[in-house]
Amino acid sequence: MRGIIKLLVDKITIKLDSGELHAGQVGGQSVLIGDETTRPADTTAYAAGDAISATVSDTGTTALRSLAVGRKVGGTGYLTKFRLMTNQAACVAMIKVHFYNVAAPTGPIVGDNVQMTLLYLNKSQRIGSIILPSLATSTVAGGSTASVAQDDTTRMHFKCAVADQNIYYRLETLSIFTPADSQKFYMEVAAEQD
Repeated sequence: MRGIIKLLVDKITIKLDSGELHAGQVGGQSVLIGDETTRPADTTAYAAGDAISATVSDTGTTALRSLAVGRKVGGTGYLTKFRLMTNQAACVAMIKVHFYNVAAPTGPIVGDNVQMTLLYLNKSQRIGSIILPSLATSTVAGGSTASVAQDDTTRMHFKCAVADQNIYYRLETLSIFTPADSQKFYMEVAAEQD
């Protein structure tokens, strides 16, 4: 019997993927990740198709915002929930969220209040995009200080870059609206990690 067990043990090998700190996990896990950004201190109206960012730049020098969704470096998984809140209760804009696997794509992504562009040059760095429903505030009671949009039905595959556990995003308004000075936006995603 000992000979059989020794033979079986000799045949077992354990392989650890790069970035793993443990062995034996079966399956993935789900995490909730959020990020808050504050737009510039002005009330310059947005045109439909303008980027919403922390810094005004038409050269794309403003890095995209990050969400740490990877279980490990170069990790993969699925985004399964998207929630956007803003501290301007009257904001009813429809927002598109663009996702990338690098903070600064090869073809620059524009900054605040500049028309968004979709660049073919970024094809391997772009994960995809989602159009959220229009932001809305509570109609049940007065005193609201926020508006929110949420999507629980989209399932978007992601793959982090080889040396990264983050994905990155930029907001684009599909509606004309006048923002508040230093208006805040909170982006939250749920991720099923492989």
